[in-house]
Amino acid sequence: MFVKNSSEFFSESLWDTLPVSWQDALGDLTPPQIADLLLDKEIKDRRYPSVWPLSLLALRSAAHALSFPRKAPGGHSQDTGAAVPDEFQSNQSQSSLLGHIFRKHVKPKKQHEIRRLGRVRLVKKLCDQANCSSVVDVGSGQVRYACLALPRVGLPADVQFDPADVDAMLAHQGKVVAYFSLVLLLAPVVETLVLLDRMIFLQERGFQSKLIPLFDAAFSPRNLVLVSVKPKEAQS
Repeated sequence: MFVKNSSEFFSESLWDTLPVSWQDALGDLTPPQIADLLLDKEIKDRRYPSVWPLSLLALRSAAHALSFPRKAPGGHSQDTGAAVPDEFQSNQSQSSLLGHIFRKHVKPKKQHEIRRLGRVRLVKKLCDQANCSSVVDVGSGQVRYACLALPRVGLPADVQFDPADVDAMLAHQGKVVAYFSLVLLLAPVVETLVLLDRMIFLQERGFQSKLIPLFDAAFSPRNLVLVSVKPKEAQS
């Protein structure tokens, strides 16, 4: 389920892989209903338009219970709606707490993360403990990578779709949203499992490690940072 994309939803008939009872419960819901009934664990008084199967209710409860808490100190819970951090109240694309040099060609989400990393002095503390004098940020934008890489292997970077095919796919928009909402429901569980596995691996090898919900989860959903430092007495 996690490696599928929207095109494979149609080519592999992914909707038909769900239990029929799940299809009946989710197929006619609007996106706001799916968000409230499936993804938001804070809502207490849920109003279901139909009776949900116990297997789907159990999946939702288990996914919420097994996901690592994502509320950063002073931040919004991931499940309390798309609240905008104070730094973007006056301009939703420019952080009021960063200088121009840190905002140029930087998306609001990344601006928020830069500010949080600087505010908590996490990078400075890690450098001091590890006796490190240089920091390298390694990353790659997938869109830019695709635009550069695809033509080199003979594939177009932009694909033209037949309007009739697009209309046919849009007719199933509700099912697409419902299916990938299940993906969104399970993704934090898998991420929690991977991060805990990595943290325990490091701890077993003498590293001081912990998981920190560093960013505002309503603005930067994947907000967990794995911090690990090898004690000075164990460094060679």
